Amino acid sequence: MVLDVPHHCKTSWIYAISPNLTEEQQLNLTIPRNTQGSYEECLMYTPVNWDIDSIVEYGLNVTKKCQEGWVYSSEQNPTLVTQVCNWYVTEKS
Repeated sequence: MVLDVPHHCKTSWIYAISPNLTEEQQLNLTIPRNTQGSYEECLMYTPVNWDIDSIVEYGLNVTKKCQEGWVYSSEQNPTLVTQVCNWYVTEKS
């Protein structure tokens, strides 16, 4: 049995472009939404070498699977499942 823990891809790459983004801004710019309007759990927008104004104006639309692990809701305590999944992704990269 596996517990479904809400999560999304780690997308801290955008902080190198614009370090003062709020978490909500970061998510809106780097994580696509699913058909229910929630953030995708296993997809992220592919990082680009653009400035933040271009990203905001044009948006990103090419996606890929998570590359650097996941981020879990701060309301959710880490579990063995979440820790093992993050370790596996880190080791495979």
